[in-house]
Amino acid sequence: MKVAAGWSVLPGGEEAAQEAYRQVAQRLGGSPSFLLVHASPAYDTSAVIRELRSLAPDVPLHGGTTCTGVLTVDGYHSVDGRGLGILGFSDAGGSYGVCLEEVAGDVTVAVAAKAALDQALEAAGRPGELPTVVLLSSYPGEEEH
Repeated sequence: MKVAAGWSVLPGGEEAAQEAYRQVAQRLGGSPSFLLVHASPAYDTSAVIRELRSLAPDVPLHGGTTCTGVLTVDGYHSVDGRGLGILGFSDAGGSYGVCLEEVAGDVTVAVAAKAALDQALEAAGRPGELPTVVLLSSYPGEEEH
């Protein structure tokens, strides 16, 4: 497994995603198998995701927000509250799946988490198996649940 980080503080979500992704791909020496993406709220999340989908259409990505910047092996990156970071994994033997579930109405955090895990395992081609790692991002106020 190879792991590499990329980052950007460029003002546009598309440009920032491009810059950070190019760093990751260059440092990995090729396409990643999985992307972990975090961006400050100054970015248009839809634009970031849309650009990453165009750069890496078949690569699972997991993400969340960060307060004002990102910390990578290159240091802390923030300009005017902007910072976007990507951690990329190149792992030919790994299986990665992601899912997003909304907690709303009668859907509790526990029910949504179980559904997300089941769907992520299905997406990874590993339904019913015990995962080695589970990454979970939550919105403020529900982290403990």
